[in-house]
Amino acid sequence: MVLGARAYADGRPSDALADRVRTACALYRDGTVRSLLFSGGPGDGAIHETESMRRLAIQLGVKSDDIRVDLEGLTSQKTVENTCRAFDQLDVQRVIVVSHFYHLPRLKLAYHRAGREVWTVPARESYLLRQLPFNMAREIAALWVYYFRPLASA
Repeated sequence: MVLGARAYADGRPSDALADRVRTACALYRDGTVRSLLFSGGPGDGAIHETESMRRLAIQLGVKSDDIRVDLEGLTSQKTVENTCRAFDQLDVQRVIVVSHFYHLPRLKLAYHRAGREVWTVPARESYLLRQLPFNMAREIAALWVYYFRPLASA
């Protein structure tokens, strides 16, 4: 399971998105996973994030039949909801989630609350992302929102 990041208007994946896909493809090639599920939203242009991810994965040796997509992964929470339904339909029991290290605690919490046990794998970064401080600060705030949301609705 790989979460989207950004696809440019020309269909190229952003560096962050490419790092996530490359990490997942390495897991596929070494036999750790048998298939990939890409989740994301619209890209900057006509090419959807998941299509950008799919194209890169195929270039990296993943069989087209081993790729599934969630076109409605507009937020991390929507991705969790959508992919849990897909896991049920596919009778998937064990799931590995690939994203950037700062995103993984929130994903693990969201999947845990959805009744799923997941293992997380941080994307191997090709270089330190310029937006890292902003992304980490955003994730810290988002993790607290995810943590307290059930209490607020109770």
